[in-house]
Amino acid sequence: MSGSVSVVIPSYNRAHYLPRAVASVLAQTVPVQEVLIVDDGSTDDTEAVVGGLSGPIRYFRKPNGGPGSARNVGIREARGQYVALLDTDDVWLPGKIARQVEILDTRPEVVLVHTAAAIIGADGRPTGDVWGKPEYRGWVRKKLLFANGINASSVLARKSVLEAAGGYDERFLLLENWELWLRVSRHGEFAYLEDRLIQYRIHDDNSISNLDRLELSFERFLDKHLHPERSRLPPVLRRRIVAQHYRALADARTGQGDYAGARGAFLRSLGHHVWQPGVMYRLFRVVTAEAAGAAGRWATTRAGSVG
Repeated sequence: MSGSVSVVIPSYNRAHYLPRAVASVLAQTVPVQEVLIVDDGSTDDTEAVVGGLSGPIRYFRKPNGGPGSARNVGIREARGQYVALLDTDDVWLPGKIARQVEILDTRPEVVLVHTAAAIIGADGRPTGDVWGKPEYRGWVRKKLLFANGINASSVLARKSVLEAAGGYDERFLLLENWELWLRVSRHGEFAYLEDRLIQYRIHDDNSISNLDRLELSFERFLDKHLHPERSRLPPVLRRRIVAQHYRALADARTGQGDYAGARGAFLRSLGHHVWQPGVMYRLFRVVTAEAAGAAGRWATTRAGSVG
């Protein structure tokens, strides 16, 4: 295997996760060239924790600017031919890098390799669930316009391609990986390994839980890639894709009990693509839940005023 690997780990107030993440990198069957930990203005003891770690580690500290800006520092400073990304709360399994390097070394048409993931909970225990999107292989640009199917912690990519794509757009505080994959996909094919070569942690601090920030990022994504005056896509296809985006946002708001926000997002989805029976049904359920909540609050207020 010829390709040298730089591992970029952005970190913001997650020092307690770093030792296990770094240990999983150093346990790879093929050694990496370096581990670049980019401290995005943490206020915890990240620097002290990093100082206690051993291995080919390079530490960088910068003012807080979001995960995209932290990863950009790591990509820029990387000395390896290939760049692997790892979030602090995720973990690699030992054969990950060897399997991915073999693909990039032997298949020049491939610019990025990603893998399936086993889901772990906040306590680090496997949940039994699997995250994987085997359809995101080959030329994936059209699929990426609809939705993201690539886990950042599973990615190994050519540094030259990440740079040619322009790196992360630092305006995105969420969806930054998805937006980058879309630009990277113009440069070549993606490969996918069905083995669960990473452990992806689900917990309450996952950034995607910030719904207002998520909606802002969705709107920015749509403006950048799907604006009707700048997109070269057929209008019917573009409207279907935009409808999918609002449907995903509505589902996220439904999952957190924001029924009013979900209702608005479902209506915007239908405004772009009206024939969506599943969306009509979900909208009905959301409106029903919203009405039930309003009735419950009224009853509580009424009881209090009578008492």
